[in-house]
Amino acid sequence: MEIYYAPLGQSVFGKTYFGEDLVKVYSNGFNSEEVEIITKPGTMLINPNVYFMYNIGTANNTIIHECVHWVRHR
Repeated sequence: MEIYYAPLGQSVFGKTYFGEDLVKVYSNGFNSEEVEIITKPGTMLINPNVYFMYNIGTANNTIIHECVHWVRHR
């Protein structure tokens, strides 16, 4: 899986793509310039606000949660 940080809204911690889509992500880590990419299957978007509003454990749990979606639903 490939991880990007992206603006996802306050209540969305992560998102996994099973196909191609055009999405906005941050070009350089957390909350920097936005660029558009075409996702490929296995692309994971993580909301960087999870690190700042909650804690590192929440961010790690989000990543694992999205990996489980990939394994169980693809």
